[in-house]
Amino acid sequence: MKTLEKFSATEILGINTPEKLFLVATEDELKRAYRKLSALWHPDKNIFTGKDTNAIFAHIQMLYEKALLRIKNGEWNKANLWKITDKNGSKFEFRYLVKHPFEFGTNYVGKSVVAWEFNQNDLDFADRAIKSIQRLNFANDKMKVEFKKYLPEIVKIIDTSNSKILILKKDSDSLSLRDVLNYHKGFVDPKHVAWILSGMYNLACFNQYNGIMQAGFNLDNYFINPSNHLGQLLGGWWFTHKHEEKLCALSSEAVNIAPVKMINNKKADMQLDLELIKLVGRQLLGDSAGVKLNLDKRVPKELSNWLSDSFNKDAFKTYSIWQKDILLKSFGVRRFTKMNLTVNDIYN
Repeated sequence: MKTLEKFSATEILGINTPEKLFLVATEDELKRAYRKLSALWHPDKNIFTGKDTNAIFAHIQMLYEKALLRIKNGEWNKANLWKITDKNGSKFEFRYLVKHPFEFGTNYVGKSVVAWEFNQNDLDFADRAIKSIQRLNFANDKMKVEFKKYLPEIVKIIDTSNSKILILKKDSDSLSLRDVLNYHKGFVDPKHVAWILSGMYNLACFNQYNGIMQAGFNLDNYFINPSNHLGQLLGGWWFTHKHEEKLCALSSEAVNIAPVKMINNKKADMQLDLELIKLVGRQLLGDSAGVKLNLDKRVPKELSNWLSDSFNKDAFKTYSIWQKDILLKSFGVRRFTKMNLTVNDIYN
């Protein structure tokens, strides 16, 4: 736990939620914490140090007043708390780290779960996602044990008066790929991009084994654990189709890069998953269109060429070439590259 003395001026100015600065439970504790911060940052205390702390202390005062009001109103420590009431009147509380909009509603990222809330008009897609997850097949128990780590597990389904909420289990150390990219200011080290895409290709092979086009590989639906390189595909299952099934719906992102033949005949094609993975790779390297990737000296030529060229339509062949050829030429002998990033780094 971070003590008050260890907060820098920049960190304090970046805090908008008082609970993130004042780790207290009562009004007396809050006042003691405020006095301690005043001793550190009050302008009169820094008059001889040459530090201009007026803006910092004003921000601390604002957070203190917010905290005082929340404690008095019984609302303290309820930031990022989502209260849910189902159709039967049962009440639930969901503590989340961050929330993002998605095609059909709102995505809430919790510590060990991810919740997808579907709007009233889009409940068919919630049902489609549930069925897609429940229908996944495994060749044997060994395969099931292995792939369960990368696939969604339904924890709870909640029907409210105006939405349906699908809650899925998440690795407690996993991060949204969207949030990882934002943290890295739009460019992720190619060595990390390599293992992230490897996990995606592995899942593309699983999808092909199941005869499905999952169509949900993107920055919002894929989660990674930097410590062990585990990747989980926790969203997008509402776009899943059987191979050559008549298309129901796709994300606008998927439509933009889908094979022309697929759009023309309006039938699902498993090649789309491979194209989406390629797009994620380009996005992580800061060039979604891929037009400048070859000019970026930080990116190995073999990798940039791979992400810009057409793929083999077969996921197993693609994964084999990726592992045995592209990665070797791009990075040499395979070795574990540590990614120093945690939940606390991204979600404070």
